[in-house]
Amino acid sequence: MPWRRKATRGALRRLSGDMLSACKAPHRTTTDASTPVVVSSISGSSLASAVSPGSYHSCAQMADGTALCWGYNGYYELGNDSTSSPYDTPQTVYDYAAGTSIAASEFGTCATDATGAAWCWGYDYAAGLIYDTPQAVSTSFYP
Repeated sequence: MPWRRKATRGALRRLSGDMLSACKAPHRTTTDASTPVVVSSISGSSLASAVSPGSYHSCAQMADGTALCWGYNGYYELGNDSTSSPYDTPQTVYDYAAGTSIAASEFGTCATDATGAAWCWGYDYAAGLIYDTPQAVSTSFYP
């Protein structure tokens, strides 16, 4: 796994060489490193409980329930009501606060909250829609 959290400080670190440029953006390097590199904007008191690298962006589920995303943002995949791109530093996902898990994909992101509800933002291939901020979605594919 390319991400790990150092328990003593709570800093999010990543191992280089994963070929995902979005993962490299927070620490501004395009070169591989043989040791973990701290994602400086996600460290200290902001603990990441999970991280998900997508194709062109990455997101972190924070321990306080919020979510941060960074990287390419052409289809609102960062959930910050903007298509400015790319973001080198993590952006807070708007209108999302009780998260428990997160999954970034190619041009979108989905997460679940403490009630088990699913939320998605970015480009939804199946529906052909683009969500600029998190939207509640059905977890059932069949009626």
